[in-house]
Amino acid sequence: ASNGGATALAVARARCLPDLVQVLLDAGGGSTEHEGSHDEGSHNKEDDNDENHDQAKFKPKNRQSPAQPQPQHSEAEAQVSVKKFESHLRPTSESQCEPLFELALDDERGMEGRLQGAKVTEVLPLSADHAGAGSVVVDGAFSEKFLENLENLWRGLPLAPKDKFSTNERSYYHDIGGWITGPLDRAIALAKMPEASYATPLMRFLWYPQVGGSLPAHVDLSRKGDDGTRSTYTFIIYLGDCGEGGETNLLECLPGDAALAPSGGVAAGTRRVLHSVTPKRGRLLLFPHICPHSASPVLCPNKVLLRGEVFPPRKMSEIR
Repeated sequence: ASNGGATALAVARARCLPDLVQVLLDAGGGSTEHEGSHDEGSHNKEDDNDENHDQAKFKPKNRQSPAQPQPQHSEAEAQVSVKKFESHLRPTSESQCEPLFELALDDERGMEGRLQGAKVTEVLPLSADHAGAGSVVVDGAFSEKFLENLENLWRGLPLAPKDKFSTNERSYYHDIGGWITGPLDRAIALAKMPEASYATPLMRFLWYPQVGGSLPAHVDLSRKGDDGTRSTYTFIIYLGDCGEGGETNLLECLPGDAALAPSGGVAAGTRRVLHSVTPKRGRLLLFPHICPHSASPVLCPNKVLLRGEVFPPRKMSEIR
């Protein structure tokens, strides 16, 4: 049975219940084929442009070094479509969602007071004449318990197979139960950006296990919702501090960027850094997909972040 977007095995791992994990593995013959979540069917080029943030203070459990990769799913399993994925994971009753809702119960009780104390910083003001206008950092919106739950979830999810070389490892998750998107949407609301309203439940963790991982200048692609609406913003939640390296750099635009944006590319040329965002545990970064950005080389290994897309406000016709 599924539990708000993850199998019982993923939930047991996220809640650090090793005995239950072993029981489930024994009962299922050791298979984790549908554990957790994968992203939508064919991985878009946007997935090639994900931010490359990992974390120094966290060491994932039961994960081998890149020299000894753990068994991975086949390419066919990784490329499962969203509809098939949802039909497999969608709960058949509210009671099946309870385990994941319990994870966030204490966090929900204290969220109102925490949001009042959160700090919102416009790193590129909405009035700026730039593709990244409306880029915002929100600090202090998430509880430590919520961040621990994210970290434990990440440790329990399988690593996605790679179709090309990459210095990061990815794990996909579908938050059908809403225990992540609920607090996240409240934090997004603090930014008060007119084109950023709610996060997609399809998200991915990025882990950089070694020093040196970076990304050149690029833009992110949008995701199409069930109603045809396109996402407008990228969100990043950093799961740890990084005193040096690994910054997300918001860059100046160059002529020719607009023509390459549909493929996630940008025009060649040297760019000024308009603002560098330092990874900090629990920090939320929001920026428009079309904002050119890069990632500085990771100097603290094991840097981890959660990344996904944000949609504009729903139309009144959709709400009704």
